Amino acid sequence: MPTGESEGILGAGRAIPRQAGEISKPVAIEGERSEMYSDKVILSGSDAPDAHALPFVASLGFVSRRHVFSDCLCRATEAELREVHVSKLNDIQDVMAARPEWRDNLRLIVLDETAAETLDVVQARWLTRHSGAQFACAYSTPARAARLMGNPAYPDPLGSLFPLDMGIDGWVSVLKLCLTGHHYVSPELLARPAEEVPQEPDHAERLACLTPRESEVLTLVADGCQNKEIAARLELSENTVKLHLRNIISKLGVHNRTEAAMIHAQTFQQ
Repeated sequence: MPTGESEGILGAGRAIPRQAGEISKPVAIEGERSEMYSDKVILSGSDAPDAHALPFVASLGFVSRRHVFSDCLCRATEAELREVHVSKLNDIQDVMAARPEWRDNLRLIVLDETAAETLDVVQARWLTRHSGAQFACAYSTPARAARLMGNPAYPDPLGSLFPLDMGIDGWVSVLKLCLTGHHYVSPELLARPAEEVPQEPDHAERLACLTPRESEVLTLVADGCQNKEIAARLELSENTVKLHLRNIISKLGVHNRTEAAMIHAQTFQQ
C-alpha cells in the first residue's frame, strides 16, 4: 500500500500506513452470504490491500448508544470480511470491560459521532498500545466530523473518518484498509474547513415517501430480518416482500437493502 493519495472507490482520501498487529488463532465465522449482500468488494489498482495482509482472525467493535450500526450492517460486514468478528458495544467502557483475550484480537473500533466526540483519549491510547486497535468514526453529518479533526483525539488515536452512508462497497473497502493498518479520511473533510462543510441531507424526507407497509418492511430489514422472517411477521408472501424491497430501494435512491437500512438507522440517530 503506497503512502499518500488513495484513488478508486475510496476517492482521493489520505491513507497513512501503520504496522498492524499479528494474531495467531483462527476463528470460524458461520453463515452463508444471503441476498442482502448483493455487492462485491471493489478495490482498484494498488489501493487494494492484499487479502493475506489482513490478520487471520480479528475483532472489530462498533460503538454506539444510538443503535447506528444495525444488525443488518453487522451481518453484511461479517459476510464480506470473513476473517473478522464483529461486536456491537454501547461505549468505550464496554471495550475496557471486555475479556482480555477478546481485546487482544481487537484491531478496529468504529465509533459513531457522539462516541467519537466524548472519547476518552487516555483510555483509547492505552487500548491502542496494548492491542494495536485503531479508532475510526463513521459519521452522518460532515460538519460534525470536520469538527472532530480539531479534537485532541485526532489524529491519535482517532485516525480515520468516513461517512456511514458511503455504500456497502466503499464501506467494506475502507474497513479493510483500516484493518490492514492504515488511516483513511474522507475527501470531503480534507477539501474544506469545518465551518464550510454543509449539513448532511435529511433522509427523513426520502423515508416519508414510503408507504406504511414499506416502512414496516424497512424497519425489519434494519433489524436484520431476512425475507422469510419478514413475510412471516407481516403475514405476506416472500414475493410481496421482495416487491416492497424493490420499491423501497427505488424510492430511496440506493443500490441495495443494506444501504436502505443505513438510511433508516441514520434518520433515527438524528
